[in-house]
Amino acid sequence: MDTIEDFFEDLERKRKQAEYNRDADELEAYLAAVNRAMGTFDDGVFHFHKLHQQYADEWTGQTKIAYESIRDDIRVTYNHIYDMKDELFQELRNEIGRLRELAAGLA
Repeated sequence: MDTIEDFFEDLERKRKQAEYNRDADELEAYLAAVNRAMGTFDDGVFHFHKLHQQYADEWTGQTKIAYESIRDDIRVTYNHIYDMKDELFQELRNEIGRLRELAAGLA
């Protein structure tokens, strides 16, 4: 009787281990996708700064005032995005680590 129970316990342990590893793999794939998206975002920010340096000094009056207001809004937004990205990455890494530890504990 112990043999059958041991077999089913081992099967359940392996199922849980595979589930934890699968969940960690999915989070790692999500982390990679977010990282790629942030790379695209970083490219946009780089081009924004580059164009700002090239053209902003030429503007005057209301045009310059309106542009600076929009630029400030953009700066606040991308700073907020970077902060959220850092927090998201930290949480994802923590959860991936937790899942990997749970899987390793079942090995």
